[in-house]
Parts: sequence; C-alpha cells; structure tokens
Amino acid sequence: MERPCTLFLLLAALLFSLPALPAAAQDVDDQLLMIHEDHVYPDKMMAYEKVAKALKDAFAKHNIPSGYLAASTENLRYVYITPVENYGSIDGLDATWNMLSEKMGKEAFEEMMSGFEGTYPSHR
Repeated sequence: MERPCTLFLLLAALLFSLPALPAAAQDVDDQLLMIHEDHVYPDKMMAYEKVAKALKDAFAKHNIPSGYLAASTENLRYVYITPVENYGSIDGLDATWNMLSEKMGKEAFEEMMSGFEGTYPSHR
C-alpha cells in the first residue's frame, strides 16, 4: 500500500514544481548571435584553414577585435559565431571588415580573401 501513496506524492510534487521551471528559465539572459557557416570541400580543407588562420592573424596584427568564435564539425562545416547586442549592431560588423581592409590595404585584403575561392560550394 505504501507504493501507490509514494508514487502519488512523487507525481504531485512533480506536478506542482512544473510551473516553477519557466520562471527559472527567465533568469538567463538571452544572447543574440550571428552565425555564418561554410561547407568546405574535403580536398580543400587545408587551403581553407590556411586562409582562415591568416584572417584571424590579420585581425590580431591590426588590433581589430573580431569578436567571433569558430568551430568545425566532422562533416567539414566551419561555423563562425558572433555575439551581437541588437539587430542594429549587425550593421557594425561590416565596419569591422572595412576597417581590416583599410589597415591591410585593399589589394592585400582582397588577395587574402581570394584564398577562400573554390574551397566551398556554398555558405550561409
């Protein structure tokens, strides 16, 4: 007889604790992210990574905070995640790239970025 009573109390406790879950979830601050994904050809992975590293090094060399995190998956998808404050600040991300182009010189920047050509069929 104790089992049905214990089971009932456990279910009642669970039932009464469910409304508290959304309230606890609201304590977490939301973060807007911009995500860029490249699908890299297997035979072009080394070339892609070489240019991606050069790009990262260029941001560091010219003291430009890029602010992105990079990750790759086993199926050769490279994902770049950039936290943004609001939708309006997304426009400011272009300014970061323009600043890098100006500091490097337009020709050097375009030459570096051309290294990505042919390494992936699509990106989003």
